[in-house]
Amino acid sequence: RLQRLVESQATLGADGYSIGDLFGDVHRAVWGELKAGKAIDPYRRNLQRGHLERLKYLMTEELPPIPAEFARFVTVTGVTVAQSDIRAFARGELEDIKREAAAAAGTSTDRATRLHLRDVVARVDMILDPEE
Repeated sequence: RLQRLVESQATLGADGYSIGDLFGDVHRAVWGELKAGKAIDPYRRNLQRGHLERLKYLMTEELPPIPAEFARFVTVTGVTVAQSDIRAFARGELEDIKREAAAAAGTSTDRATRLHLRDVVARVDMILDPEE
């Protein structure tokens, strides 16, 4: 899907739905509590951890090839994560999440939320710098 967005942006330019548009929409949907200063319930915390896992995958793995049975329906351009904007957007998203989570953890009065946000910061650090 991300490959399709890369191709769409290359073809349609500013009229296409870009990777930046997608990352922004997902960020607002998944991490909205950070700016709102609300407590984060267990289901949302799980969703947020799942989002971090997907971003980790984008930072460390290549996208799988399109299955042969579907390849005839699409133009394969050979977009790779490491050579596209995908990894740059994933890194930027992780940095934004870390900054917002650290700020929200400092102001949250809900213990579970505060601990979750501290954990989010630690997880992002491990994703961005796995050597530490």
